[in-house]
Amino acid sequence: MTAPIDAAFVAAVRAALDEEVRSVVKEAGEDAWQHLEHRQLAERIKALVAAWHGASDATERAEAAGRLGHAVRLAGRLRELQGPSGLFAGGDNVDSPPDSAFSINDLADALLLLRHTGGRPDSAPPAATPASPSPTSTGLPHPGGTSTGGAPTWAARSQHSTTTTHTTADSTTVLGAEVRESTARPDAAADSAPGRGFGGQEPTTAPNATASDPAWEDGNQHPTTTTHTGGGRVWGVGALGADALRLVGLLEELLAEATPALLRGGVHTPNHRWELSAALARLHRLRPQPALAARVDEWLAEGVDIDQDGLYSERSANYAAYVSNPSLLTIADVFDRPELADAVERNLDATLDLLLPDGSVETVLSRRQDQQHAIRLAPYLLPLRRMAHRRGRGDLAWAAELALGQGIALPAEAATRMALDPGIALALPAAVPPDRRRRRVFGTAGLLMDHRPSGTAVVFGGSDYARHGRIRSGLANSPTFLRLFAGAAVLDSVRLSRTFFGLGPFRSDRLVVEPDGDATTVTLTETVAASYFQPLAAADRDAGGAYRLGDEGRFSAAMDFGRRPRDEVALTTTIGVRLTGAGVRLAVDIAGAAVPWALELAFRPGGAMTGARPIAGRRWQLDVGSEVRYRVGTESLSVTVVEADDGRGGPLRESGAAPAYHPGEDYQYLGGTDAAGGELLYLAAQAPARLVVDIHPAAPPPSS
Repeated sequence: MTAPIDAAFVAAVRAALDEEVRSVVKEAGEDAWQHLEHRQLAERIKALVAAWHGASDATERAEAAGRLGHAVRLAGRLRELQGPSGLFAGGDNVDSPPDSAFSINDLADALLLLRHTGGRPDSAPPAATPASPSPTSTGLPHPGGTSTGGAPTWAARSQHSTTTTHTTADSTTVLGAEVRESTARPDAAADSAPGRGFGGQEPTTAPNATASDPAWEDGNQHPTTTTHTGGGRVWGVGALGADALRLVGLLEELLAEATPALLRGGVHTPNHRWELSAALARLHRLRPQPALAARVDEWLAEGVDIDQDGLYSERSANYAAYVSNPSLLTIADVFDRPELADAVERNLDATLDLLLPDGSVETVLSRRQDQQHAIRLAPYLLPLRRMAHRRGRGDLAWAAELALGQGIALPAEAATRMALDPGIALALPAAVPPDRRRRRVFGTAGLLMDHRPSGTAVVFGGSDYARHGRIRSGLANSPTFLRLFAGAAVLDSVRLSRTFFGLGPFRSDRLVVEPDGDATTVTLTETVAASYFQPLAAADRDAGGAYRLGDEGRFSAAMDFGRRPRDEVALTTTIGVRLTGAGVRLAVDIAGAAVPWALELAFRPGGAMTGARPIAGRRWQLDVGSEVRYRVGTESLSVTVVEADDGRGGPLRESGAAPAYHPGEDYQYLGGTDAAGGELLYLAAQAPARLVVDIHPAAPPPSS
């Protein structure tokens, strides 16, 4: 079956890759590479090789070949950074297998591209060409052309699939099949020692060299007729130029040196397992070895860390887009593991519902660094395209088009994928946008996404703080419990700050969702407490005054806290969030100790605040009885206090302090903060209290 090339996608990849290569060439004249870390160096090698591989005419090929000298220099610099273990130095993770795996993934792709030279006029293969040669065999497809699209065996498993996938064989499909055949017969490579060469088969050695020659194993000597087989093709590197041959040798050496460490190495985080396994899979694709496949199986035997809602355990859009999804797809391709592609599809399903009107993916639930900033959809582009094609998903095609509109996040990776998986450049299935009215609860993460024609509301009640009692990487720490999008007017964060023993702002560790017709009510709760400690019993006293140094939960002291009676002071907060077509109603109830609190609404910069009393800078006071509007162009959000009392029908007590956000002792002790930015609107008072606030998209002003 023949399908048209997606000209817009191909043109965007070409333009982005050209820009990246220009930047690399410019750096070459500035000696900037000495200050780059290994991952940046490897990315640049991959970009230069992808541009060389995708050159479409004699002029482009000559220019790209001339730039391979830069890649040789970059590889030489990488060799300087490769330590005795075979791992790369750089960063605060010393001798890190997963950090090195990022670079090995790029270098292995670059080596595969160098060997994948079939069909080019300057290196015509001596073997017979396939019956249906792919127009993309030179690398990047040409806009407006057609291509045959290949798919691995996991292509059409999705229950969402409504269209047939392309199954006509091409060189990439055959290459994938060849790899799977090799993995099915591990005995074929049983005599291969890890790290010995990375051709598609045992290299054909140069005169006076043998496969057991130490010079060969160290990558210091290179064949003149090394071949790579696949699907009836024999692709030679004998016709490569001097720089390309030198680069092949350097890459083989780098990969060979790193392989033993990656086989033995451990990881830090969940996503590291998949990045490391993807590197092992790429090495196996270059030269199948049972040890590589066995190590990947060992990691996979732990199970992919994805929950029933399609979220990886780190709940991070950044790591899903850049690490877990592409890594799992690579492993699925090399080892024919369709269940891994299924996991990626489930994550992409989740991403569709996490997608915000501004084109970013919600991150308030994340347990990693991105919980503090937005992640665009752009880095999801390649997995979206692959799964849209291979599972016939119009909704993923819609998201892929949106991602493409944000730019090519990884040009070298996109160009490489088009060379090795030409089907990714085919025209997508017909786009099917998601329903404008939809709601999804991510139960494990404690998140509700409520999408309506008037805007999107995000309610978060999945903080890890209550269970762990600390702020730390790997935990969901965000105190933002509500976000609201109404066109250009965006309420980025609603938080409840309070002054209570330095325990920081309100963070709910659960949410209860109650649908009510077209409305939805979400309840968030939290109880925090601190203690005053009584004297020790007579039997527990030490005449010398020496007591165990312990952690009380908020601080540490030599007080032997565990043996002391305590008096507890508690504060309980319940927040109800009612979502309707008209907007949001917040009901805040604070019971317990008499402490100051402040409700903070952080609006995205770029608008004008009216109806509020200015405090200082970009901070504003919301007074009871007033309506505040935040307007961006013709769109705005209104904030109105509907009810405010002491929780018993009496007047709300003033806080006695200027409204402010307090991040808590975990941040303040180190001089840090997680404070929100933007235009900050506050309502401050003292507990106990009950507060009801309406936040609605406001109608545009009448035209004059």
